Amino acid sequence: MKIFQITQAFGGGVFFSVSNICNGLSEQGHEVTLIFSEREELPKDYQKYLRPNIKLTPLPMCTSIHPWYDLKSLAALYKIFKKNKPDVIHLHSSKAGALGRVAAWMAGLQKNTFYSPRGLAFLRKDVSSFQKALFEKIEWLLAKFGGQIIACSQSELQEVQVKVSSERAVLIENAVDMSPIPEKNYELQTQHIVIGTVGRISPQKNPREFLELAKKFNNNGVKFIWVGGGGEGEILKEFKDIGIEVTGWVTRQEVLKILGQMDIYVQTSLWEGMPLAVIEAQAAGVPTVVRNAVGNRDVVSSGENGFIVDDFPQLEKFVGQLIDNAEMRKRLGQNARSTALKRFSLDRLLSELVPLYEAACAKQAMCETNISDKKAS
Repeated sequence: MKIFQITQAFGGGVFFSVSNICNGLSEQGHEVTLIFSEREELPKDYQKYLRPNIKLTPLPMCTSIHPWYDLKSLAALYKIFKKNKPDVIHLHSSKAGALGRVAAWMAGLQKNTFYSPRGLAFLRKDVSSFQKALFEKIEWLLAKFGGQIIACSQSELQEVQVKVSSERAVLIENAVDMSPIPEKNYELQTQHIVIGTVGRISPQKNPREFLELAKKFNNNGVKFIWVGGGGEGEILKEFKDIGIEVTGWVTRQEVLKILGQMDIYVQTSLWEGMPLAVIEAQAAGVPTVVRNAVGNRDVVSSGENGFIVDDFPQLEKFVGQLIDNAEMRKRLGQNARSTALKRFSLDRLLSELVPLYEAACAKQAMCETNISDKKAS
């Protein structure tokens, strides 16, 4: 199949998720084109993460709503679709989902189009109620342009079914390439208990709660680390003042190395699709404590591989228990790794995704045959 993968949010977890999908499809012999916008957190050597036979096409798409730039991006996508006539169009993130679905509809390719929100915009906690209602209405309207919505977590699927479209939504959980993730060595004695998180320092990730947690436990026996970049001057200064290490943007290899050195992984984010960093922490054998938010709650089973918390007192309580109980950390961490390796493998994702593509292509071929037969008669 000739498959186009398209994303505006080509950075962080979306970068590795989309790259893994592209590589997996390419290895199966499909012709893969990746259309993307460059972002601050995009690795400078991003090409090395992708198989050489994947066609890379940069295309600027802005994050916010900007009519002039959005029209230019829409026109560019439409021209690409009309010229190349891909068998499958898979859109990742809200902006690519918006522009791509309209362009695919204009090109008559809506039946072969798939959209993965990877964090629904109307779930954001950093915008007004009016903006959230607007984003929800936009998602509902765009679903009318056709295509299928692929939720990456059960809670994201439920949000889509209730607020966007119940008949067009399916679930395919996120996955990661497990091969480079080392298993944590619990026999290794370390000087500090290391508590960390991975991601962009942004309102979505709720860095102030991570800061408050550090204020409670940051002492000679506990070290806090934020793996990632972004953030503004004030929050970065407060991180520095309390002793939280901020790595800035680092390579995937370095991220996985740091994950293996963590004793507890904390995800304070307020909304997600399904966070890859939590999955990777679990695959490394690190117990995880996460906020009870869309995406987060789908990865963790409280008391089995970590804890789900509703508020800061619960976060403080369970992190404190893990700090004090090495045996609990080891048990939950080993459970997390065992489950993650089976549930979140890339092979599992591709085994669910490719048949979905093939079914859409088969339906499209049948429609074209019926149209040809009618014309002939």
